[in-house]
Amino acid sequence: MAYGLPVICTELGTGTSYVNQHGVTGLVVAPNDASALATAIRVLLASPELRRHYGAAGRKRVEQEFTQSVMLDRVQAFYAEALAK
Repeated sequence: MAYGLPVICTELGTGTSYVNQHGVTGLVVAPNDASALATAIRVLLASPELRRHYGAAGRKRVEQEFTQSVMLDRVQAFYAEALAK
């Protein structure tokens, strides 16, 4: 996503689909589903415009949500709140 490319990931319950939003920044498929993965790959291969769209949306999401400064601010805010309790 940081390179402006679309993402295909599996839903693992670990935050993968929070980072890569299905139908926004790429595609999310069920784990251990080779057919779904193959379909997702074919969808992206068949559509340069969709790849560009997901890639641009992914890059924007990285810039808004996952830069070093954003992540550090969130960690500091978390600890500040935890220490205030």
